[in-house]
Amino acid sequence: RMSRGLGDVYKRQRLMITPPPLPTKKDNTALRALAVSGKITKADIVQLGRAIHAAAYSSTGVTIYEVISGLAALFGMEISEAYANTCYADMKYRCKKSYTDFIDNLRYTFLERIERDLDKKKKKETTTA
Repeated sequence: RMSRGLGDVYKRQRLMITPPPLPTKKDNTALRALAVSGKITKADIVQLGRAIHAAAYSSTGVTIYEVISGLAALFGMEISEAYANTCYADMKYRCKKSYTDFIDNLRYTFLERIERDLDKKKKKETTTA
C-alpha cells in the first residue's frame, strides 16, 4: 500500500519513539523518595528533561514540555510549562560553569562509580592470579 504522505511518516515515527507508559506508584517509590527528600528538585528535572530532549527528541515532534512533564510524573512531581520556561531562562543567565550543574554532577558521579568498579575488578583479578 502506498503512503499517504509525509504526515503518515511523522505519525509512524512518533509511534516508534513513544515511551512506554509511566510506571505505577509502587514501581517508582524510590524515585519519588528522591523528590520528597529534596535530593532532586524541579529545576533538576527541567535541566535533565531539556538535555534528554536535545539529545534524543529535537527533530521528532515531541515537545520539550512533554519530556519534562513525563520525567516529573516519574518522580511524583508536577511541573507547569511556565515554571519549566522560567527555570530554563534562569539557567541561561547563570555563571557559565553552572549552566548544567545537575547534569555535570550526574556525569561525575557515574564516571566515579565506573572507575571504582573497574578498580575493584582489577584488585580481584590480581588477587586471584
